[in-house]
Amino acid sequence: AIRAGCIPVLFDRVRMMAFEAKVNYSRFIIYQEERATQGDMVDMLSELAAVPHQEKVERRKYMLEISKYFNYDTSTPENAFALSIGQLASRANILLEYREHYGKKEYHEVLKRSSIF
Repeated sequence: AIRAGCIPVLFDRVRMMAFEAKVNYSRFIIYQEERATQGDMVDMLSELAAVPHQEKVERRKYMLEISKYFNYDTSTPENAFALSIGQLASRANILLEYREHYGKKEYHEVLKRSSIF
């Protein structure tokens, strides 16, 4: 949806999103409360239709900027796969630092010497 220029509408604010360190989801996602009845759905569609044109333009502009993070073409330097690997490496480094300072130093030394990182 992002790469196609469709503004996402989500009903659940409590979720982890991919690449949160790089992507400000509030700049393009529209959050709605869950709707129970068909009448409520009609109201929601009216609310979405009433979003000002300039706001839609700004949301789509930002989506275009961040669309590279949702591209799995590995021939480009910034793509979803490379970003995912980068985030995993970053988390692993944080874990290694934690272990170095707070225990299991022998395990840390083994990981440091390995070719994993």
